[in-house]
Amino acid sequence: MTPRVAPGSERRHRLDSDTTAPSPRHRLALVSVLLLALPSALVASCSGADPSSDPAPPEAELEGTDPSVAAHIEELTAAVRRAPGSTRAWARLGAAFEVHGFRAEAVMVYERVQAMAPDDFRWPYNLGICRRVDDQQAAAEHFLRAVALKADHVPLLVCLGEALARVDRNDEAEAHFRTATELDPGCAPAWSGLGGVALSKGDTETAIEHLLEAIELAPAYRDPHRMLAQAYRRTGDGSAAEREQRIEATCSDDIPLPDPIRDRLWWEEGRSLEWRTKRAAQYQAAGKPGAAMNVWREGLDHYRRAAALPTATGKTHFTYGVVLANSGSPEQAIPVFRKALELDPAVTETQMNLASCLAQTGDFEEASQVFRAVILNEPDNAGAHYSLGLTLNDARRFEQAAVAFRDLANLQPEHPHVHERWGFALARAGRLKDALEVCRAGLRAAPDNAGTANQLAWLLAAGPQATYRDGREAVNIARGLCEATEFNDPTLLDTLAVASAEVGDFDTAVKMATRAYWRATGRAPESSGPGVSTNTHAGRIKARLDQYFRVGRAFHGPQ
Repeated sequence: MTPRVAPGSERRHRLDSDTTAPSPRHRLALVSVLLLALPSALVASCSGADPSSDPAPPEAELEGTDPSVAAHIEELTAAVRRAPGSTRAWARLGAAFEVHGFRAEAVMVYERVQAMAPDDFRWPYNLGICRRVDDQQAAAEHFLRAVALKADHVPLLVCLGEALARVDRNDEAEAHFRTATELDPGCAPAWSGLGGVALSKGDTETAIEHLLEAIELAPAYRDPHRMLAQAYRRTGDGSAAEREQRIEATCSDDIPLPDPIRDRLWWEEGRSLEWRTKRAAQYQAAGKPGAAMNVWREGLDHYRRAAALPTATGKTHFTYGVVLANSGSPEQAIPVFRKALELDPAVTETQMNLASCLAQTGDFEEASQVFRAVILNEPDNAGAHYSLGLTLNDARRFEQAAVAFRDLANLQPEHPHVHERWGFALARAGRLKDALEVCRAGLRAAPDNAGTANQLAWLLAAGPQATYRDGREAVNIARGLCEATEFNDPTLLDTLAVASAEVGDFDTAVKMATRAYWRATGRAPESSGPGVSTNTHAGRIKARLDQYFRVGRAFHGPQ
């Protein structure tokens, strides 16, 4: 189970265009930790330097720091003391400081590394990243020095453009943003930067043109929507401005600017909870659940020892509980979260984690009570409403689940999964007509929501009441979804198979179900043998294939 991470307080580089694994049914909430991506492979050690002339590494205040992070920084600090002339040792320490938020120490170390390797653009680049938090002018000067060493690195050009724009050097900023778009026409942040500069210069028409280009390249990128709302307001188009503001509220703060120069070392030197979350998610997305689990387990001893200390705080126990839960031991995490709540009774993240672990272990009653307690104190907590609905669905209390999702829809109608889950709960409660209307309403508000569209197609094909089923509409919806994903998504293929069977096209049903199973497992159904579990999605696909489609029967029931 991958924990939910609250958005950070400032933008950060996205590691790649789409590394996030599909959301699990129950998610753990993590305390927000600000991370920045870091440089690629480091230069080789400098030999021959006089150790006595090298400064000592900075001493960071590590009390209260994540135990795994503290241990890693102490290890790297010791490595610098052992080899004070090693560029690699210093650079790794600087990276560890930066990625875990010790910016002042990172600046000191990067300045040392820059003196040791003055011809390497990465060190002024990293210094600029650190300094832009508190001194845009200093950041701009560092970025200018880096560009003088390497003028064709697009993420660096974007960072330089942003820093120059923030100190009102718009002409220079525009030149660097434009160079970035020439080197990479698909770079959305560069187009967004050009739009921002045009807006600052009062050229609203050009700003709108550039911002629309950025949005076409990265629709979920927040900045261009925010600036486009300003631009439309200047033109007097209030309805367009309001539309962009609504879209902005649903967007991510992540900047779609992958940078392998900095990303690689982030993976190497990160040790925090958010780092573990992101790395585990990437392994899950790559089909490597064992590697994902190891990301959590490798830090377990540090957290266990910290929680055993008499000075351990509620936060310490919370952190240990999160690692236990993600290491595959939610039942062991439950008493740890209870201890955290004894020490800090009103911490919402701890309550949410406790309830999630209770739900995972089958204690739906107490899990529901804890989620309701959160909602009582925080009526606008969308995550608690959503998790309560999921828990009630799992407990087969479908009418109550429908109420939870209805409340969420009233609170946050743009939530990406609310109409899909609400429709599911209503259908399982025997209210197919209401379920279909909920899904249709969701699609009217968000026509491109594939989850809601897939739920609608499933209910039209396999809903519990024949009066409201419409196999032809289900086929049209499901086929469109499969075409959009090049017939590679097993969930959508499964829906198309069920819809095809509903209209009597069993050849297509068998073909789509076979492909769905293959996409879900990497093997043909025939190679699995008769004992495949029906408790998994792949097992249910195979059961429908064998028991329904191959014998000419349509399937009616939940997915």
